[in-house]
Amino acid sequence: LADLLAEPDSWSDRPALVTAIVADLGVAGDVAERIAANLAETERARGRHHQVSEASDDVVQGLTAAAYALELDDRPRVERYLRQTLHAASRLMTDLVADGLAAPGREHDLRRSAPADLADRRAV
Repeated sequence: LADLLAEPDSWSDRPALVTAIVADLGVAGDVAERIAANLAETERARGRHHQVSEASDDVVQGLTAAAYALELDDRPRVERYLRQTLHAASRLMTDLVADGLAAPGREHDLRRSAPADLADRRAV
């Protein structure tokens, strides 16, 4: 534990740090296993959050590119950007379900509570 604490750069390796702290405190058995399982799930969630953030950014960038192409009256690019963005958004939702962001058997939690209302929306 002292070696890990002496090297702040190693703190990004959370599993090793937590494992060292748990061992140093003398925690063992079921408690240590629960801590390790919770840590592993936290790390998986952190990774999924990063993936979702990147995918969401892809959608925003695609829509921005389509808007610029529309301003330039470049219909082929508008259509291409919108197709690519729709595909990215669809992939994002598929990945959310596949990666287990919804609890097993609760995939419906990712569905909208109400249909999208696209009528008469004003640009922000």
